[in-house]
Amino acid sequence: MIIDIKKHIAQQKFSGALEIDYEANQDLISIPYVEYEKPCKVKLEYWILEDNSVEVKGTVTCFLSGSCSRCLKQTKTSFTERIDAYFVPRGKKVDEEDFEYDGNEVDFSSCIDDAILFGMPFVILCDENCEGIAYEP
Repeated sequence: MIIDIKKHIAQQKFSGALEIDYEANQDLISIPYVEYEKPCKVKLEYWILEDNSVEVKGTVTCFLSGSCSRCLKQTKTSFTERIDAYFVPRGKKVDEEDFEYDGNEVDFSSCIDDAILFGMPFVILCDENCEGIAYEP
């Protein structure tokens, strides 16, 4: 997901909103036997500031399917994580949490991936009270 800063400034469009389906990288999931059920839903608002920095706020919702981490039954779940990011031109980074961009294009993928990693559950369960695989001696 890329926006062209120079083009937006030329059009005097200093803010905007985006809603997209985001194909997240499978490597962001660390839960065994789990994958994305469908593309993640991303909703973003952005503001281009006077110093060409870009403030981004929004949410990403991911849909997971796979084996319950306790009993191995097939299950589905979803999670939503907040996105709150600040992009600055390369070389003008002030805060360690800032993202940098080169040239005139800002790629929001890095902040979306960070939000997915931060919100990703450690396990998925078929039921909160799942007791796992029943053992019968």
